[in-house]
Amino acid sequence: MMKILPVEQALYLDADMLVHKSLEELWNTDLEGSSIGTAMDVGFPKGHDAKVRMHLSELEARVCEMKDASYHDQDVLNVHFAGDWAGVNLSWNAQGLGTYAEIGLADRDTLALGDMKDPGVVHFTGPVHPDLVVVLNLFVQPYTSKPWGYAGALGHPFKDKWCALNKTVWVGWQESTQYHEMCEGEKQKVIQESVKKFEIRVQF
Repeated sequence: MMKILPVEQALYLDADMLVHKSLEELWNTDLEGSSIGTAMDVGFPKGHDAKVRMHLSELEARVCEMKDASYHDQDVLNVHFAGDWAGVNLSWNAQGLGTYAEIGLADRDTLALGDMKDPGVVHFTGPVHPDLVVVLNLFVQPYTSKPWGYAGALGHPFKDKWCALNKTVWVGWQESTQYHEMCEGEKQKVIQESVKKFEIRVQF
């Protein structure tokens, strides 16, 4: 993207985001000379284990080196742009709403979580189709998922807003046979995978 866009500035949003307000304020954020602006990861505020066009070759090399990183492109960007990014208000990347963001942890004490109460961009973090272990774990309820996955996004305050796609060419998809068959199929895959793991664990 950095190579082919003939622009001086670009705004990148994940596909699992819901734009809730005008992006003008975000677009006009002063990066104070940094190459990129980004919001902290509420789930991993200390990061993971693991000048845009001026260093593309180094970035590409790092992508190859870190191709097996847990969080893929996010890990690579975190490492590559360490010390060269400006902080963006969490209201522009509201993560874990109704789920893990509600849990007080020492790592999150420095984050302004209150900024996510009236978000500009809602980020539906988590898996599309969570493992059954996650869904059934009483100690991590409500589970984290995306509204369009087989399990939905129980507890997420914006879970019903994602149906804004009904104003697009995808109108009616949520009520379609195709959508319900997809959800049922993915649910059965998750169940079968859990059964296999259980059988492996109880083998003598």
